[in-house]
Amino acid sequence: MQPLDEPNDAVAAGESRRTDVPTAVPLARPVTAPPVVSYGRPAAPPGVLGLGRGLAVSLGAMGAYALVIVSAWLVAFLTDTVEPFLRWGIGPAEVIVLLVLPVLLTRLGGGTLRASFALRPSRPILWAAAFLLGLSWVGLFQLLAVAVQRWANVTDEIREMLAPLLTVRSDLDWIRAVGMIAITPAICEEAVFRGLFQQTLQSRMRWWPAALISAAAFAVFHLDPLNFGAYLLLGLCLSVIVARTRCLWYAVAVHFWVNLSALLLANLVPPWVHEDTLVSPQTILLFAVAAAASMWLWLRLTRPASAGERSVLASSATHPRGSLKLAWAAAAAATIVAFAAELLLVRSRKLDGLIVLLNSPYAGADQRALARVSLDQAAARLSSEQLTRVTYYALQLVMADPAVQDAEEVRWGREWLRRVRRLVGPQELAQLRERMIQAGRHDLIGEDVPSQP
Repeated sequence: MQPLDEPNDAVAAGESRRTDVPTAVPLARPVTAPPVVSYGRPAAPPGVLGLGRGLAVSLGAMGAYALVIVSAWLVAFLTDTVEPFLRWGIGPAEVIVLLVLPVLLTRLGGGTLRASFALRPSRPILWAAAFLLGLSWVGLFQLLAVAVQRWANVTDEIREMLAPLLTVRSDLDWIRAVGMIAITPAICEEAVFRGLFQQTLQSRMRWWPAALISAAAFAVFHLDPLNFGAYLLLGLCLSVIVARTRCLWYAVAVHFWVNLSALLLANLVPPWVHEDTLVSPQTILLFAVAAAASMWLWLRLTRPASAGERSVLASSATHPRGSLKLAWAAAAAATIVAFAAELLLVRSRKLDGLIVLLNSPYAGADQRALARVSLDQAAARLSSEQLTRVTYYALQLVMADPAVQDAEEVRWGREWLRRVRRLVGPQELAQLRERMIQAGRHDLIGEDVPSQP
């Protein structure tokens, strides 16, 4: 230690030392808590309603709208007046219950629309991927729904029930149909399920359980036990889309295409295109492969992000450019192959579709007339089984009660029965007679056609 009476080096150099300034005591380093490791569970983002409020608002909206639909069907069953509500009332009810009230309650509860309803800005590259997703999942969903209805033998009942909602009667009616069937459900249902409900769940858990729960609620909400599996798959696709991007608009677009496809199938396709010509195990498998490839592309393009992050695109280090090109090519090729196979299937089953159209009680007189003309032109290309089916129909026309007979149809039935003898050879004609006898029909082929039953 240096003595007090000896100047130090600084004093010796001419520097003065101030003695009126107290010596600063160094402060202790503040103790900081260790960082919290979330293990994939995101923190609650600002602007999202709390768990209790978010679930109360979203589940309350779902239950209220389900109650409206059940009440409408109950009133229709008792009074037989379902058509006005289905055509004009279901859209406004959906907007009020599933969109307006949840938005107002979210704002009153302190939540922001952007965070609570996943309204992040979209990206062009993800719109292209969403387009592939929409095409493949539209085909898969519609084929699965038609296959289940065909398996359960309730296609005619479903068609009759949805006819007031899906049937377009004029050009002006297209505005009503597209608005109430395609646009309104896409926006309102996505706002509640993938918006408020899923964002509330995703703020408290990982993205994949939130997507599963939202998809299950979406399937239950539609009150359709037969198509529960199809709705569950579609809901899972839509939930994953939003869970990986926190952008609702991609799911709205896919939902819109699914609903619009049902409207187009009901009004624009030829009348002979129905469940017997649309569905086959091969095409369902091809569309399932296309849907899986499109979802694989989406998962490689995006990554789960919290509400505060700006980018949701996967980094090039995680997924190299070559692997993304492969994913794009696989999704596009699988989708093109699936639709090409479906078109070939429909064309190859045109004659079967025309035969079914002849016997359909829901076909109009002009549609049955079109089927008869088309079958007359293609009679030489009909197989033995197809000839048998058409001949059954002709026999039904000829043997029907005269009080309900249509003169034009009876005339066509007589001409068809006489033509059968010229269309097939002796062996095929004998087989045709045997099949008709086994089916409990009169053996009229080769005999005089009766003038009355």
